[in-house]
Amino acid sequence: MKNSLKLFGIIALIAIIGFVVTSCDNGNGNGACTNHTWGDWQNITKQPNCIETGTGTRTCTNCGTTDTNTTIPTNNDHNFADNWLPTATSDWCVDDGEGNLVCGNGIETLTCTRCTANNGTRISSPCKGTQGLAISSGEVTGRGTATGGIICIPDTATSIASEAFRNDTDLTSVRIGKNVTTIGNNAFRNCSNLTNVIIGNSVTSIGNSAFRDCTDLTSIVIPNSVTSIGNNVFQNTGILNNASDNSVVYIDKWIIGVKGTLSGNIVIPDGIISIGDNLFSSTAITSITIPASVTSIGYQAFSNCTSLATVTFAEGSQLETIGGYVFANCTSLTSITIPVNVTSIGEAAFVACTNLTTVTFAEGSQLETIGGNVFQSCTSLTSITIPAGVTSIQTNAFWGFTSSQEIHIPYSTLNPSGWSSLWRNDCNAKIFHNGVLLNP
Repeated sequence: MKNSLKLFGIIALIAIIGFVVTSCDNGNGNGACTNHTWGDWQNITKQPNCIETGTGTRTCTNCGTTDTNTTIPTNNDHNFADNWLPTATSDWCVDDGEGNLVCGNGIETLTCTRCTANNGTRISSPCKGTQGLAISSGEVTGRGTATGGIICIPDTATSIASEAFRNDTDLTSVRIGKNVTTIGNNAFRNCSNLTNVIIGNSVTSIGNSAFRDCTDLTSIVIPNSVTSIGNNVFQNTGILNNASDNSVVYIDKWIIGVKGTLSGNIVIPDGIISIGDNLFSSTAITSITIPASVTSIGYQAFSNCTSLATVTFAEGSQLETIGGYVFANCTSLTSITIPVNVTSIGEAAFVACTNLTTVTFAEGSQLETIGGNVFQSCTSLTSITIPAGVTSIQTNAFWGFTSSQEIHIPYSTLNPSGWSSLWRNDCNAKIFHNGVLLNP
C-alpha cells in the first residue's frame, strides 16, 4: 500500500513539472515562456491615443519575463473637445427625435481633432424663415419680408392660406409648425425649387393642388393626423415624376397618383386609407382589390374603366363612403358586394354600368343614403334589395328601369319619409315590400 502511495506521488510530481515546462518552456529547458500571458502596461512614459502609440513596460504573468516591446498600440481615445466641422450645406429640415421639427441650411459634425472619427451632428445655421412671414389671425398668407430658401411656419400659426406661397421659386425647404391644421388650395403650387417638406402633426387636411408643379419636390413627411388630401396635390412633382413607369405611387398611407398607364390586376396594399378622386379613371385595369383599411373612395375614382370586371373588398372592410360617379360607365362590371360599414353611396356611382347584374349589400348593412341617379341605366340589374336602414334615396336613383326589373324596399309605402318624391322617376320597375307588389 505504501509503495502504491509513493508511486502515485511520483506520477503527480511528474505531471506538475510537465505542466510548468509546457507553459513556461521555450523548448530548451531554461524556463522562459513560449507563449506569454502579458499583464497590464506599467511604468507608462507616453499615453497612446487614436492615432499615436504609447510607451511602457509589461511582464508575463506566468514566468515574470519583461516584454522587450515597449510600444503600446493605438486605441479609441479620441479628442472631440468642441471641434464642430461643417459637413453639409444644403437646405434641409429634420425631426429632432423629440417630436420637434427643425430646419437649417447646413450640418456640423463633432469631429476628433486627431482622426476622422465623429460623435454626432447639429444644425450649423438654424432656420430664420419665421422672421417676417405674413401672418394674420393665425393664418400664414405669404412670405412677407422673410428671406432665404427655408421657410419655417411657426407654432403660433394655425393655417396656411390658399396660394400663400404659389410661384415662390426661392423656396427650397419648408417646415410646418405643430399647430397648423390646414394647408390651403395651391398653397405651394409651382414652387419649382422646393425639394423637401415636413408637415407638423396637427395638420388634418391638405387642399387641392397644394404642391402641384413643385418639380423638384422629392421628399415630404405626411403625419398620421392628416385625414384628407385634395385633388392633384402632387401632380407634376418630383415624387410622382421620378416614380417607376406604369405604377401606383404611394406616400405612407396615401395613394398620391398614377405614373403612366395602368392595366390588368391592381392590389392596393393594406394600410392605405383612401382612394382619391379620379385616381384610376379611364385606365385599362381589369380588377381591383381594396384593403380593409380604406374608408373612402373618391369622386370618379374608377369611372370609365370599361375593362374593370372585378371589384374585391377585403374581409373586415372599413369602407364608409362611396363617392359620386365612382364606377360610372364600368361596362364590364357584372357584380359587386357593398361592405357592411358603407353609410352612403354618392350620386351616379354606378350610372351606365350596363352589364351589372347583381348588387349585394352585406348582411347588417349600415347604408343610410343612396344618391341621385345611382343605378341609372343599369339595364341588366334584374333585382335589388334596399337595406332596412336606408333613410334617404335621391332623385332618379333608378332612372330607366323597366318592368322586367325588381326593387325590394324596407317600407310598405312607395314614398317613405326622407326619400325624394322622385326617387323612382322614370322607373318602371316592380316595387316590392316583404314580397307584396306595391305598384301593380
